[in-house]
Amino acid sequence: MFLCVLLAGACLRAWAAQESVDASIKIPVVSANVAPGLIMTGPSAQGIEIHVAGSAQRIQALQESRLEYVLDLSGLNDGVHTIPIIPEQIQLPDGISILKLNTPSITIRIDKEIRKEVPVTVYMEGEAAPGFHVTGATASPGKAVLGGPLYILKNIEHIATNPIDIAGASESFKREITLDLVENITVLFPSNPIIAQIDIMEKMITRTFENVAVLGRDTGFSFSISPPVISIDVKGPANVVNTLETSEEFIVYLDLNGLKPGVYVRRATIVLPVTTALVGVNPEIFTVTIKGK
Repeated sequence: MFLCVLLAGACLRAWAAQESVDASIKIPVVSANVAPGLIMTGPSAQGIEIHVAGSAQRIQALQESRLEYVLDLSGLNDGVHTIPIIPEQIQLPDGISILKLNTPSITIRIDKEIRKEVPVTVYMEGEAAPGFHVTGATASPGKAVLGGPLYILKNIEHIATNPIDIAGASESFKREITLDLVENITVLFPSNPIIAQIDIMEKMITRTFENVAVLGRDTGFSFSISPPVISIDVKGPANVVNTLETSEEFIVYLDLNGLKPGVYVRRATIVLPVTTALVGVNPEIFTVTIKGK
């Protein structure tokens, strides 16, 4: 009895595998016999679709096969062409029949194939680290030779790289990157990836500091300074200049060492971080009155 059940199950599976089913199958399209100097463009990359019937087993095998439809372009010149799909040219295995052409025709464009040299631009995404900015971006080589149809290439004046992420960058770097190509365009030169050089530097700013107190140093006498404050113009990295008010390296003073009671005219000594530069002061001269103890 158990053997009969096994045999019945096997027969059912075999019958199910041979049962006729139908399915839609996509077939890639390849072009053939394009005249020299011409190139085909159009939706053929998506292929054609046919509705077929056959056993489930054969249909599954067909879906896993490397079937393709050859589009014969013999004798066609540049222009737009609608080419009917010929069922007899679809090489199907035995036991599979075509019920319907879901794609009865393909419209393509044939155009003159040209090559064009264009400059390469480096495309970046994101923002450099706070206080830093991009000072330059160059590609090596700086030009690329593209190949493709005339109607596309004639409107291309430069070619960009794929995006390079510079988010948080605080120093210059190099990176291999490919070109961002539109459909039907190929790179004839260079054969290797582009080398992008991204130059990043600290932002340089000039800032005016008003009413900075002028100190007196190295005297045991009482004294007064007129005017008591100074205006200073400082140039340097933004991260340094914008924190000068709280920096211990930023000092403005008059050296009173060795001066006896009296009235003196002096210039202020201004101490700044080494990465900054003094570009202006107002006033330049101060009057110091030193009094007795």
